[in-house]
Amino acid sequence: MSSNQKNVDKFLAAVRRRNNRRQLWSVLIGAATAAAALLIAVGLCYIVRGYAVPRVWIASVCSAALSAAAVVWALRRSNVERAAHFADRFFRLQDSVTSFLHFSAQGRREGFYSLQARQTAERVAGLDAGEIRCRPPRRLVFLAVGLAVVALPVCLAPPSDEVLQREQMERETLQETAAINQELIDEAEKLIEETAGKDEEKLIDPDKLRRWVEELKATGDRAEALRQYARLERNLQQARLAMKRLKDEQLLDRIAKELGKKEETRPLGKLLEQKKYDRAADKFQEMKPEKSKPLDERRREMAKLKALSKQMSAAANRPGPPRKSDNPSSDGKPSDASNPDDMPDGGEELLDAGIGELDGQDAPQLLDAGLGGIIDKLDDALEGWDDGGDDWEEIELLLGDILDEFGDELRELYLLRRADDRLAKLLRRCGRCQSKLAVPRIAPNAGGHKAGWGSNNSRRE
Repeated sequence: MSSNQKNVDKFLAAVRRRNNRRQLWSVLIGAATAAAALLIAVGLCYIVRGYAVPRVWIASVCSAALSAAAVVWALRRSNVERAAHFADRFFRLQDSVTSFLHFSAQGRREGFYSLQARQTAERVAGLDAGEIRCRPPRRLVFLAVGLAVVALPVCLAPPSDEVLQREQMERETLQETAAINQELIDEAEKLIEETAGKDEEKLIDPDKLRRWVEELKATGDRAEALRQYARLERNLQQARLAMKRLKDEQLLDRIAKELGKKEETRPLGKLLEQKKYDRAADKFQEMKPEKSKPLDERRREMAKLKALSKQMSAAANRPGPPRKSDNPSSDGKPSDASNPDDMPDGGEELLDAGIGELDGQDAPQLLDAGLGGIIDKLDDALEGWDDGGDDWEEIELLLGDILDEFGDELRELYLLRRADDRLAKLLRRCGRCQSKLAVPRIAPNAGGHKAGWGSNNSRRE
């Protein structure tokens, strides 16, 4: 390699280093300017809403700015060709360095090309690459510093008191909903354990009940929490409505009142009034005619049964007003019964999902069965009974079947009521949880003046 080539290469290497350093400063200052401007824009978006700028935003913007600066600097770094063009422009060499590189690359070194190489080497020998300024433009530096000064307080501004209170309420709501959800899950599991192996288990589907309570999610949004508890309450209420036999219960209430008028039927009326339908069913079973008894005793029992049938038929044919307790109360507390006519759409069909089968019969069929029709059959069977007739055996068999049917209806009604009571207990717990969550908490940093100071900022004497 000739001395001319060495001198030019040494000069170009120095130019490359100075130019790359200058490019690095320019790219870094430009990235800092862009990052500060972006942080100001992001910070203002949060501040106007009262929030503090998340630290992840600051870290992300700074990381992105550094990454972008590294990529831009790598793309703009000078190679030998760029350094030659820059040296020709900066030192006004009339493209002599660029021409030298081209001639050398083509292997032209004789005659004119040798003279051009010697002249280029002599010209660059007296030049100093240190004359190339590495400092970025002052205006860009001032702009970057100014934006950084503005971005610093914007990004470090604390959230407003309102936002702090709202965030605290969200944390409290999250904790409360987690505790409430666990409480409802425990209550549902307790209900399932209480009904396991009992007749009520056929009426309450444990899988459906578990799914309802497991759908509850802990949330910091108080409105969303109230919505999900209202949804659970609606599901429980619909399941209760699907089990209701309000007409039969109202009929039994009227029968209980009618039976309470006479001394001999008052105990039975008391059982019906107290909703002890299972024990009342046993009483009706005891009234079944028995062939083993003497004829006179059978006649007396038949006469009592006919009188009882008359009382029940009279109560069944006398309409009564619905009780207030049979409808959901206005204060949101669950009641003991609800009117089937007020059942929400699809409420009766919930029996297929939340209510099982009882003694081989589908639960919707239980709703269709009524005590009124059985009482009418009992009254019709006894209407043509003649004390001196010869059809005693046929009448007794018919009465036995009717009383068995009546007892089965009472027992079914008793089981439905017990299952309803258990759902009502869970429903009341859900209502208490809603009330607890709906009560607004007093803000820890409540406003107002301290004691002894009025609203006009003048102290009261």
